[in-house]
Amino acid sequence: MLDHPLARAACAGALATHFIAADVGGTHARVALVETVEGAAPRLHGFRRFTCAEHSDLGALLGQFLHELPANLRGSEPPQQATIACAGYVLDRRLVHANLPWSVDLDQIESDTGLREVRFVNDFEAVAIAVARLQPAAMEAVLAAHGPTAGEAPLLVLGAGTGFGAALCVPTASRLRVLATEAGQAGFAPSSALGLELFSRFRQEQRQVNIEHFLSGPGLLRIYRGLCALHGEAASLDTPAVVSAAGAEHPRAQEAVELFCAELGSVCANLVLSTGALGGVRLAGGVLPHLRPGLLRQGFREHFLDKGAMRAQLERVPVHLVEHGELGVLGAARWYLEQPASG
Repeated sequence: MLDHPLARAACAGALATHFIAADVGGTHARVALVETVEGAAPRLHGFRRFTCAEHSDLGALLGQFLHELPANLRGSEPPQQATIACAGYVLDRRLVHANLPWSVDLDQIESDTGLREVRFVNDFEAVAIAVARLQPAAMEAVLAAHGPTAGEAPLLVLGAGTGFGAALCVPTASRLRVLATEAGQAGFAPSSALGLELFSRFRQEQRQVNIEHFLSGPGLLRIYRGLCALHGEAASLDTPAVVSAAGAEHPRAQEAVELFCAELGSVCANLVLSTGALGGVRLAGGVLPHLRPGLLRQGFREHFLDKGAMRAQLERVPVHLVEHGELGVLGAARWYLEQPASG
């Protein structure tokens, strides 16, 4: 049911046959030209990844993509529509967010780029739309289900990047419904003694410690620095990527990865139980594929299952790791095609 075909690839005269789709995070933006053919899945062309900090705003970034789009991809006229997948939500055509390096005004983007229409979708809603359609061969099992899975139960898609995102995929008789959440802004509840010790330190720095504060790229770096402070050591590593890739010569970094994965296991289980997502969990954020070895070790599993009487139920919930890649852009494209025509 979750891999159902796209019900509508184009609406004659109502939706563009080619348009721009973008997946914009706090660090990188992924952009592509989308080609649609009625009855078929959208195809991506000219896919590029940009560093957000290298551009003055999102309009400039999209403008560069359009300007550098090869002539053979433009067709007879440049694309007129765009859909932007990004964390946060829109109020009065302005994006409310916590992680982007600039403010985002959809009307201003239209004015700056010459696009006729710019639409917005939550980034993890877009990722979930794409991930829910993936076949098992495209994913790696982190936890296999022990026993039959709940056939038509909701599926949880979550991940950590610059922030923490989550969306719930709910199968219905007619279509897949995807519910975006702001789970990353919910309060964090540590599940280990070491996590609690760091939580107490972080609590001294800010009044609210949320899930995103721990379980994100910046959160991994924060955990590493906190562990160094607890051990009276200098923190020599300065980016999440370096921490995640550190070897045995950096035991504090390895300890940070282990703690991150353990606490992620607990948060995953909490979200499964609070949403009823017994159909499975897909881990799809930008940081998580780099933490693959840690996710496959015991810490994630132990903390995911350590929920008392609910353990037997959680043992039937499969957890898979998914490479993010083009999924956010593809999901944004699919979302756009399923929306009513404007005007």
